[in-house]
Amino acid sequence: MGYSAYALGYNSTAMGRQTTASGDYSTAMGYRSIAS
Repeated sequence: MGYSAYALGYNSTAMGRQTTASGDYSTAMGYRSIAS
């Protein structure tokens, strides 16, 4: 389902959008860190 690397704190689906435990989400242009 696209890209996902929880160890790095990123989460992204093939759709380019997925909420994380912290409530952050990745955009179609890239990822957003849950640490941010």
